[in-house]
Amino acid sequence: MTVPQNLEAPNPQIVRGWKRVAYFIAAGFFVVLGTLGVFLPGLPATPFLMLASYFLIRTSPKAHQALLNSRLFGPILVDWQMNGGIRRHVKQKATVFVALTVTASIWLTGTSIILMCSTIALAAVGLVVVWKLPDVQPSRIVNHGHSTKPANVNKTSKLPSETETPIQPM
Repeated sequence: MTVPQNLEAPNPQIVRGWKRVAYFIAAGFFVVLGTLGVFLPGLPATPFLMLASYFLIRTSPKAHQALLNSRLFGPILVDWQMNGGIRRHVKQKATVFVALTVTASIWLTGTSIILMCSTIALAAVGLVVVWKLPDVQPSRIVNHGHSTKPANVNKTSKLPSETETPIQPM
């Protein structure tokens, strides 16, 4: 997946000196948390990845572009930054993964009923947050500044997404 170079606000200020080191460390920390969020129920990936994106664009635009081009994180970040939502299949995969992880952790650990209920409650809260996020519809996905059209759309008719202003990146 190749992402347009101008996904972020044009020419963000590149930090220098100790601030650059601090931003780069913060970006690495949030990438680690985002990675853990992909695999651990109750720990969201997207907010941490958005923070990593914020810090990387200000320290290393090349590293930021690599994050956006990442096979694991890129599509989620691009959908959020360009379209303000998450694709339904990502929500479905997250739900299945959380259910499997919670089931396995309860089954393998044999913890007390209080810990089981807490684990289920935290996973449920995470899933509610994920499902409340806006859906990105395939006909509304912005791709390099152009809306993609379904194959059966008349070329002379305008889709609602062509007349609406896309959500501006953070």
